[in-house]
Amino acid sequence: MPDLLALEWDHDQVAGVAAEFDGGRVTVRQIFTLPRKFSGGDLLPNDWLRGELNRLEVAVPAETLVSIPRDDAFLRRLELPEAPPEELPGMVRFQVGAKSSVAIDEQSLDFLPLRRLGDIPGCDVLAATAPLTLLETIRVQVAAAGSTLRFAGLSPALCAEWIARAESQLTGAREGISLLVSRHGTRLEISAFRASLLLFSHAARLAGDEGGEPQSIVPEVSRALVALRSAMADAKFDRAWMLVSEADQQVLGPALERRLGCECQALRFATATELQLPLTLPDEPLQSQFAGPLALLLTRVAPRVPQIDFLEPRKTVVKPDNRGKQLKWAGVGAGALAASLLVGQTWRLWSLDSEIESLRLRDSQLAAEIKKSIPTDEAVALVRKWQGEGVDWLRQLADLSGRMPATDRLYLESLQLVHTNNQLPKIVAHGYAREQKDVRELSSGLHTSDRYRVMPYQAARSNADTYYPWKIDGQEILLAASSKEAKTATGAKSPSGKGIPDSGIRPESNTAQANPAQSSTAQSRAAGGEQTTGSRTSGTPSLKRPERQPVTKTSLQPSTGRENSAEVFRTESVPASTSGADATVQPAVEQREPSATSQPAAEGDPAPAAASQVSPRSAQE
Repeated sequence: MPDLLALEWDHDQVAGVAAEFDGGRVTVRQIFTLPRKFSGGDLLPNDWLRGELNRLEVAVPAETLVSIPRDDAFLRRLELPEAPPEELPGMVRFQVGAKSSVAIDEQSLDFLPLRRLGDIPGCDVLAATAPLTLLETIRVQVAAAGSTLRFAGLSPALCAEWIARAESQLTGAREGISLLVSRHGTRLEISAFRASLLLFSHAARLAGDEGGEPQSIVPEVSRALVALRSAMADAKFDRAWMLVSEADQQVLGPALERRLGCECQALRFATATELQLPLTLPDEPLQSQFAGPLALLLTRVAPRVPQIDFLEPRKTVVKPDNRGKQLKWAGVGAGALAASLLVGQTWRLWSLDSEIESLRLRDSQLAAEIKKSIPTDEAVALVRKWQGEGVDWLRQLADLSGRMPATDRLYLESLQLVHTNNQLPKIVAHGYAREQKDVRELSSGLHTSDRYRVMPYQAARSNADTYYPWKIDGQEILLAASSKEAKTATGAKSPSGKGIPDSGIRPESNTAQANPAQSSTAQSRAAGGEQTTGSRTSGTPSLKRPERQPVTKTSLQPSTGRENSAEVFRTESVPASTSGADATVQPAVEQREPSATSQPAAEGDPAPAAASQVSPRSAQE
């Protein structure tokens, strides 16, 4: 959403600019025009501006600035006697009220102090008035659009910002008068500036929908110069500026140079380094319509000249009445003696109250810290309990890898490691084998050990891998329960119908004694570079297969099944390396937290174990 919205409230249209502030720069986000055409007549509905902005999808910011055309305001140059600055607003208001045909209470009045040349005493001001009805209409429209009107300036005075920036790039003295001719559609404004301050301004409406031919501008400029010389007989022009289209410059430039006898240049928006314009601007004849709104943005970031503000005009500074203060000081002096007797006691009581309040605050802070630590202590206890009741899956994978046959006969595609509450942990295997007897030999070899119990399973043929036609889909391998787990897993049965013996998870040395063949296989794998340590392995088990087949990489990920607080680990196929070497299966363990307040285990602690729950079919078997 833009930070500011700048509008030029003309008779037949409203030109607007939406911009954002970034430090000392202004970035223009959107430029638009809103035709003021309404079928109900000249009186616009209160929500007209909101509807037009919504139609163009213009976001309405919190603040809005408005520029009023010259022909909607009344300008008068006043010569006043020498007076302090705080008295000028009252004098200007009195002079304008005496010379105006409209009641001063029906107008908003502001003025610009001017610099007087020479040694003649006095001061000059340029007074400007605008109808309160026009300002109220703009305020209602802006409020209905959801914004707040913060500034209402005058178009010729705002153009002084462009004059100040353009003349700052010129060399030489700038004591003379600069003339600006700007055309905004059918509206023509001729303004005179001295030292970048507005001295004079004249406005006219050109005939035709688009303002007619460029030659129609020259007579209006001549009329404005006659009026200017009548007010300032010693007016001498140093330069002239044009804010018109390229076609108007070709006609107006030579005419102004002949009439004024000075250089005439085009006024460009690029002179404002604080302004970042969009890449695409409206057509050149329409660009001058946005001189006022863009100058409004410059007054917010880097103003160079004073401005006229009809919303907050300059007001008379009311001098304070010091007689009341003198009486108050007399009363204070009379009671100073009595008050000094109470100061000591009051200060002591105040100090004690402050100390009591500080102690109360400290007590509440300590109570809050104690209350904060309660969930942390509970979470630590819960994590320790969770760690003590789990299974070291990395160790189980290392042991299982040592018991697996060569991959030229059988390989596993994925493993699911499941452990839920009140159930024995289990490993669900998925893979492929060369022959059905390879599956039976694997089941028999694991079942005869004291570490695993293999559930009955019948392999089926599959066309997924022609070299391994027998598919292992969901082979369940139960882990023998430890003494602590055997007490809770009362519902689990062995395949023979008897309770599973309390064998626990034994070291690798015991396993090697019970199964010499498997132990030799594990040693040969370890010699080839696979790490199968007994307690906590730095490298994970390797499941190999021939070079012609893709190797598998274990990616341990939690399943989305119905198990509660379960760990499920899967493997996914990855292409074999170009060198033909076997790939190593490395599971990356990711365990679910037991609760929202759980804290991660400290480095060196055993990996958190997970509870397991076998499927109803496996429990019945």
